[in-house]
Amino acid sequence: MRQIIAAVLGMLVPLGAACAGANPDDKIENPTGKYLVWGDYKIEINQHGGLGRDWPTPKLFWEQHALLKKKAMANPEPPNTMRAILLLFPKTEATAYKVEDGQKIAVGKKTTSMTSAEVKWALDQWREFEEMVYLFSGGSMWLRTDIKIIDEPLVVATNENGRFWPGARARFADKYMPFDRGDYQTYNVLYNSKGLNASPHGGTYGAVIGVKGCGISSNAWYGRGKRLDERTGYVFLHEWLNQMCSATSNIMPYPEKETLWNNYKLRKMGYRGDPELNPWPYITGRRDVMRFVIRPGMWRRWTPIDPYNSLAIGRWVMFGPTDAGLAREMSVAAPSAGKLVEMTMDTYTHFNLENVSAEEKPAIAEGTYYFRTYVESDATQEVRLWAGADERFQLWLNGVMVRDGWGWNYSRDGTLFEKVTYATLDKGINTLLLVLPNSDEKVEFRVRFCKTDGSGEQPEGVRARATLEEGTPVPLKEPVVYDFENPTLFTWADVGDNPWLSMPRLDDEALRQLTGIKTLEMKLNEKTYIDAAGKERVACQHLFLSVPEEAVTSPWIPEPVEDSAALNNDFDYSWKSVAWLRVPDRPGPEKDVLFLRFDVAEPLMHLLKTKGRPAHESIVGWVLVDHKLAYVVLVNLDLDKPPETELDLLSQQPE
Repeated sequence: MRQIIAAVLGMLVPLGAACAGANPDDKIENPTGKYLVWGDYKIEINQHGGLGRDWPTPKLFWEQHALLKKKAMANPEPPNTMRAILLLFPKTEATAYKVEDGQKIAVGKKTTSMTSAEVKWALDQWREFEEMVYLFSGGSMWLRTDIKIIDEPLVVATNENGRFWPGARARFADKYMPFDRGDYQTYNVLYNSKGLNASPHGGTYGAVIGVKGCGISSNAWYGRGKRLDERTGYVFLHEWLNQMCSATSNIMPYPEKETLWNNYKLRKMGYRGDPELNPWPYITGRRDVMRFVIRPGMWRRWTPIDPYNSLAIGRWVMFGPTDAGLAREMSVAAPSAGKLVEMTMDTYTHFNLENVSAEEKPAIAEGTYYFRTYVESDATQEVRLWAGADERFQLWLNGVMVRDGWGWNYSRDGTLFEKVTYATLDKGINTLLLVLPNSDEKVEFRVRFCKTDGSGEQPEGVRARATLEEGTPVPLKEPVVYDFENPTLFTWADVGDNPWLSMPRLDDEALRQLTGIKTLEMKLNEKTYIDAAGKERVACQHLFLSVPEEAVTSPWIPEPVEDSAALNNDFDYSWKSVAWLRVPDRPGPEKDVLFLRFDVAEPLMHLLKTKGRPAHESIVGWVLVDHKLAYVVLVNLDLDKPPETELDLLSQQPE
């Protein structure tokens, strides 16, 4: 099975395009001039009296930018390295065409060149963008960019108005800066459109169809001016995040189509525009994503691809094809129930069942295959485990699934698209199982181990062997099963750097168990309304907690309401940071279930007025619905009077 998705994301596409009728001119204001201050957080009070984004205004943004720089520079750990290529084309030769009677007719030519000063300035903008990656990652990631300025003109075709988009120019990679798959993670081109009309400003392809596993982007340069000055640097940031979004949909454990930091989903995550921050527009939204969704620990461990220095495993015992759902059984099945299959593996070899050596040629049929090998480790150690297959696979280690291989299966060049997981090998003999369903006439995959340092080297003291000549495997572990009626409570200090892997995702059924409300549903706002300008709008930033009125004693409304910061069961991500359900009939001593918006959850957890265990030690998990992310805490609030807004829940007030 082969799935290839191309994403061309132009900067000029409106951010609200996914929400029909959304108004990109909405502003979050702070008419009182007050902020909720907690440590490094400085959170505005919006015009409706709710908590908005932290550090929203230009002055505060750059003040806190300086603070982030100081903190990043003080990070004692060396940053993770992501290797990038930038090719810069200062000269463009354009031929304009018009179409008459279905024929393209050349109507003019134009050559435009950047001056040496403009080239230097454009490279300065790349460096500013690089610095933002370093700062917003908390000093946990840096881009090592190899730059080449190309004297050969970029030849493009435009329409009569000079409008064009040349694509990512991937073909230039081998011509000007050849490299092997795995050497780089991101490939970028900057081309000159001075006096022309390149549109969009930038475009992106995800790693699946990029050059040798890289995410790729092209970025137009227009010149200097009121609305162009420094915009090049912003386009770099914007398009790089887009390509990383496409790459990391196969790296992080989010379900398919739910990558959180896709820049065209910001509206659904709550609008945060920066109209006064031009020439770096919408930068607060990008910063929030880079700090609070891609957290520092994720930056430190994040890579779209590792160098291919370790070889994929070439000997397995194969079981099946048979029924699905037998991973634990096959982890301990007798070798005689399977077949030993092997291949000589080279750098990029796919383990293809059609080409393996075996006593008897294995059948290729519909069903589920189980491929087992043993991995001996001289010490308990964490490794990067890369795997790719022609269908959606699973990896199981010592009886527990460690990777769901959803997402793209192949790169455009036909190479299996590998997904990574961080796995901990126990000292001794570990059991590794690849579960691979099959629906066609091809069965192929590859699995390899790498060190966690990004070198792509084989981890020290790690050896795979398909059969056990001696020794006993470590006992199988039991998968974690969550009981949300009696939930496991997590502490922020333990999970704050990697919450998605440390805590469960809560769906409707989990919340029903947690609250005892059998009809609870998380709903999206599908209603349209007419704004003050008379325009029809859809407010897609709502996450509405639909519960019966009689089930809660907290403030309740029957449907979402616009332009309100009232505390209730409607979570409006533009104007609120908290939604609340007090459930008096909930089993157990805690009765208050609160949903905290991802970007300000940390201070709110520490400032909620509670009786007994504090909120930052009472996290149940996280919810993610249509790109709206929140943490869920279970507490007993300590309130003297009925609260009207989320500020009434806090032990500290704005100043």
